[in-house]
Amino acid sequence: MALHKAAQLRLIEKEKNKSPSYAMRISLQINKVVWSMIVDGKSFAEAEINDMIYDFDRDSKDVGVAQFTTKKFVVRNCLPNAKSDMLLSAWNPPTEWGKCKDLKESL
Repeated sequence: MALHKAAQLRLIEKEKNKSPSYAMRISLQINKVVWSMIVDGKSFAEAEINDMIYDFDRDSKDVGVAQFTTKKFVVRNCLPNAKSDMLLSAWNPPTEWGKCKDLKESL
């Protein structure tokens, strides 16, 4: 009980000494990110994001907006003799997109 009360007092003191929030902006640009999905030591798929930009703006009231943009997103199927739709078979896109469409064309 004494430890709990001491922790509460420390938290109250910390809140008293807290400085006011300031507006801030974080901007991050990454040219290329590539990763592989592996099962039993073998790659079955690769994903690649090109020209990724992440922007985060926060005002002095701690209200923030994050924006993530990318120019190109590539998914490669590394399975031997696989059909093109096998890799994303667990993901069910809307039927109006059709079967063999490029993801970037559909968005």
